[in-house]
Amino acid sequence: ASDVYKRQRYISWLDLSMSRESITDVGFSFIASELIYLPLENLKLNLGDTQVSDQSIILLSKSLKNASRLTEFSLTLSWNYVSDKGIALLIDSFMVTFSSRRIKFTSAAN
Repeated sequence: ASDVYKRQRYISWLDLSMSRESITDVGFSFIASELIYLPLENLKLNLGDTQVSDQSIILLSKSLKNASRLTEFSLTLSWNYVSDKGIALLIDSFMVTFSSRRIKFTSAAN
């Protein structure tokens, strides 16, 4: 395995704040693709005012399916283009992936 992958195996906490950065769905796709490989126990994503949409929520939902060790998740999505449908998709993903255990989910809103 590569050195990068070896280092990633030991990351259990990620606090990523991109508030007011115009990362858009394109930028978030890179982040979501890396989340798949991290054995995170705690994940905090501040995506407030980053111009993400339901497309990013779909990618996040797919990434979290592999988060078997996740026990705490915090997400800020204020001032974005995420619809009720996108939020429902995220909640459904959590219900399927984490239905057999307790997880702390927090969300910040304006």
